[in-house]
Amino acid sequence: MTRAGITAFATAMADTLNALYGSTVTYGDVDYQAVVSTGEPELNLEAGGFQKPVEFVVRLRKSDLPESNPFAVWSQGPPSAKSAITINSKTYYIFAVREHFSPLAQEWILEVGTP
Repeated sequence: MTRAGITAFATAMADTLNALYGSTVTYGDVDYQAVVSTGEPELNLEAGGFQKPVEFVVRLRKSDLPESNPFAVWSQGPPSAKSAITINSKTYYIFAVREHFSPLAQEWILEVGTP
C-alpha cells in the first residue's frame, strides 16, 4: 500500500467514526466535531489497584483544524497539555496528546479529565 493509500484509508476511517459517533467539543471558544469515548482505567500498583485518571479520550480530525488558517486555535500544531476543553457543558483539562506526529496520522488523540 502506498503512502497516499494509507492516508486516504486513515482519512476515511476518521470521517466514518466522526459521522457515526461524533459530538461537539469546545476548545478556545470554538466548537469542533469529535469522537469522545470513555477513558480506560489503568493499573497502578502504588495506589493499590485500578484508578481512572483519564475520563475521556477525544479524537479530533486534523482536517477540521486547518494549519493554513492563522486564526485557527490549533494552527501551530496540537493542543497543549493543561489546556481546557468543554464536553457536554463541563470543562475538562487535556492531560496528554497521544498522536505520534506521523505525517500519515489524521487525528489528534487527546486524553482529558478533571485535575
